[in-house]
Amino acid sequence: MFSKFLEGYDVVCASRFMKGGEFKNAPIIKSILVKIVSFVISNFTKLPTKDPTNGFRLFSNNFLKKYPINSKNGFTYAIELLSKAYRNGYKIVEIPEKWPLRIYGKSKFKYSSIIYYLPWFVMILLPNFKKKGENN
Repeated sequence: MFSKFLEGYDVVCASRFMKGGEFKNAPIIKSILVKIVSFVISNFTKLPTKDPTNGFRLFSNNFLKKYPINSKNGFTYAIELLSKAYRNGYKIVEIPEKWPLRIYGKSKFKYSSIIYYLPWFVMILLPNFKKKGENN
């Protein structure tokens, strides 16, 4: 990730759905949701990652200073920051990631939190949509 940052990218996204990436053994409902959202976004936008729901990312300090996190729920911040970077023309790249089966701990993902992700997905899907109070 850091080598891509040194090449001049503002956002480096790990991707389970590109060549060299892997997404196995996830709970079936989560797996289906992730794959549907990823398919829709990667096929209907020019977002340069096939895995927009993956929270494993590197953001440049320059970007983070300009666009503070507004999200308050779970991992919503990852989609929020990605949508802001995409809408504002920051350089985004993806690298492959192999997502292993969880051995320890429990996922903090809650299906009920999906509603908090929706505004940020709309920002990615509809680039002319402007969120109230957004810095552009």
